Amino acid sequence: MSSGYSSFTESRPSAAPVLSEDEARGFHGAFIMGFLGFTLVAAVAHYAVWQWRPWIPGTAGYEVRTAQSAPAAQAPTAVAYHVPR
Repeated sequence: MSSGYSSFTESRPSAAPVLSEDEARGFHGAFIMGFLGFTLVAAVAHYAVWQWRPWIPGTAGYEVRTAQSAPAAQAPTAVAYHVPR
């Protein structure tokens, strides 16, 4: 199925404005830099989560280590409050 145009750069009807060659290169460069920045942030976030809580268990499985667990909560004690007059 042919569109009747001999090349991609030949003028063609379009409802949206077409970017020039320099504008397209600029947009492409900004898109690639944004993609690389997003990928870098995602990789750092995945590494941080992996260090915090690995999602592939080791040989011991998913066990709670005593050094990593929080101390047990203690019951509240009676506290005397001084109310100024």
